Amino acid sequence: VDGEIKELTITILPASKYGLPSTVHQDLYRAFQSIVSELYRRSGEMPRLVRFTTADLLDRMGIDRADQSGKWYRYVLEWLKVMKLTGIESKGCIWRAGEERWVSDTVSVFDRVVAVVNDDSVTTSEDLIRRALKSVVKG
Repeated sequence: VDGEIKELTITILPASKYGLPSTVHQDLYRAFQSIVSELYRRSGEMPRLVRFTTADLLDRMGIDRADQSGKWYRYVLEWLKVMKLTGIESKGCIWRAGEERWVSDTVSVFDRVVAVVNDDSVTTSEDLIRRALKSVVKG
């Protein structure tokens, strides 16, 4: 930086219960990134909240619908927890343009994870809304 040699480090901090993200977690993250990219292309803005169904995520990974069993849904739930609990620690790697200086930061991959779960499977928001509407109409 400006002719000066600086030591910059980025460390992935594992969640104690789950360890470091696995290759399946990385594949799920790539599928998630494709959802975010699609949302960005549609609106022209980076979304602050991303809603998706497990089926859509698995479709983007190339998992056939017939193979999208409870095992895959459990992988997705675990992946969400891993992404929330895994930390990224940077030392001198973040440039704050307004302050014109390099800073260190520690962040989670995801700020918050909310999963709508029914037994071992994830309920899509559309299904949840339909059920909620049915109970209101019946009640």
